[in-house]
Amino acid sequence: MNKSWNASEINKQRIHEPIKHCASCNQNPTVEQHGKQDSIWTITCDACDEWVHSVTGLDFAIRAWNIQQKDRT
Repeated sequence: MNKSWNASEINKQRIHEPIKHCASCNQNPTVEQHGKQDSIWTITCDACDEWVHSVTGLDFAIRAWNIQQKDRT
């Protein structure tokens, strides 16, 4: 079972470390949860196919995405 959200929806619920826009195209990425237990999280920019995924949780996926975007600026 997969669930999908726009990053702006996730950011409304987070106080710390919001998900950054894609550094290449400035679009909000899509956040996907794959599976119910022990979920894999993927953050993807649909416009330019940049992505990261994490098997250790949403927080780790967000950190990886934000670091990737910082490295691209």
